[in-house]
Amino acid sequence: MNVYVEYLGEKQFKANTVKSSYMLDCKEITPVEYFATGILGVLVLTW
Repeated sequence: MNVYVEYLGEKQFKANTVKSSYMLDCKEITPVEYFATGILGVLVLTW
């Protein structure tokens, strides 16, 4: 799986995959963002 992260400014990021994308707002952490952080961390550690 390839994940591309774009910095949008104002502490906001957009994570893109082949099938979907979602916004990460660092001012507010939601359960989805905790999950995404865990997935990205696993991908980085295994790569």
